[in-house]
Amino acid sequence: MNRSEAQIELRSPRPLGRWVCFRALRAALVVALCFAASSLANSACADELHLASGGVVRGKWLNVDEQPLTSYVFQAEGGVKLSYGLAQVTKVVRTSALQEAYEKKRLAAADTIDAQWQLAEWCRMQMLLPERRSHLRRIVELDPNHQLARGGLGYYFKDGEWITKSDVRQKEGYELYKGRWRTAQEIELIETKSKRELAQKEWYIRLQRIRNQLMGSGAPQAMQTLAEINSEEAAAPIAAMLARERLRRVKMVWVDVLANIPGDEALGILIEASLADPDEEMFHYCVDRVLDREKSPRTTEAYVASLKHPSNLRVNRAAAALGKIGDRSAISPLIDALITTHTHVIKGRPGTGPDSTTTSFAGSTASSSQPTTGAAMVQNEGDKILLVKVQNQHVLDALASFSGGASFGFDARAWRYWHSQEMQQRTTGTLDARRG
Repeated sequence: MNRSEAQIELRSPRPLGRWVCFRALRAALVVALCFAASSLANSACADELHLASGGVVRGKWLNVDEQPLTSYVFQAEGGVKLSYGLAQVTKVVRTSALQEAYEKKRLAAADTIDAQWQLAEWCRMQMLLPERRSHLRRIVELDPNHQLARGGLGYYFKDGEWITKSDVRQKEGYELYKGRWRTAQEIELIETKSKRELAQKEWYIRLQRIRNQLMGSGAPQAMQTLAEINSEEAAAPIAAMLARERLRRVKMVWVDVLANIPGDEALGILIEASLADPDEEMFHYCVDRVLDREKSPRTTEAYVASLKHPSNLRVNRAAAALGKIGDRSAISPLIDALITTHTHVIKGRPGTGPDSTTTSFAGSTASSSQPTTGAAMVQNEGDKILLVKVQNQHVLDALASFSGGASFGFDARAWRYWHSQEMQQRTTGTLDARRG
């Protein structure tokens, strides 16, 4: 046997076992998968290079990870490598493989109902929802009564026409605004509120800068700037500055600025400052600034509401302010506030038992919930709740200012009788004056 014959013999077919066939098939499958993966990796992104000249180059951006980037190296779809300077490129748009596949299908699809429907269904399965809607709209253009396309776009048939929920809401007077259906009035209020909040933030930054100037050589200019402020949008930021201020003289500056701002918001801030500031001098100063403003029913209403406040200090401050204001509509609420009940909680020692005990003070017997005189203490689980009835001197002084100096002490019943007689006299006097 010569060499040629040996080679032929070696290459001659011979029977293979089942395991050999399986092994060969598996090897071929692995090679195919590797090739497919390589192809997918090479086409994972179809990028677009937008040139300053107006042109667009499609392909693969090769040096995307280069840092710092000095140029754009691009492999065009034909396989040619191109390089562009940074100034030659305006932007790079990277497209996914799925988007690339969609573009190919879109360009290949016929402009027919069936082809557009198939493409829309493919988009639905690939979760390309905006693209799906565009093809559904095209189907409706070709066939306005295509039920599946109409349904996919959110239409339903009613009273002889295709309508959407959006159409219904718009007919009802609503507009889609920031993801919700709202009326025109709601939208206007939201936009006004947003503009106001933005303006208030700007005011707060400006006021902080002015506050810093007050402590230095720029104080005269800062005071002049503050004197010119009369914008209602500045009221809330000034309230924030007043709340965080510790110096009395600067607090008074903020109060003066508030006094120059018109509107109920600034008035409410002044009233709250007079009631809440721990400094008694600030109470009197704020009330004086309130009195300097044009009279408003809201002033009396705000102070009358505070006559029922849990804080006895606020009750008496409100009464003193009402006495200065002189609004006779406050007389009846003042009579109700001659004696008020206030609660004080005294924390007990840990470990006290759950048994409740009631102790009365000032030599009187009273229940824990409705003490008649003096004070009552309720102890439960270690805490002591002290209920105190307080005779409010400032309330009495305010009532005396309305009665021309006459006083009935803390006898609410006597004051009510006087008030009814006084009201009757005023009514009779008014009627007599009209008759005359």
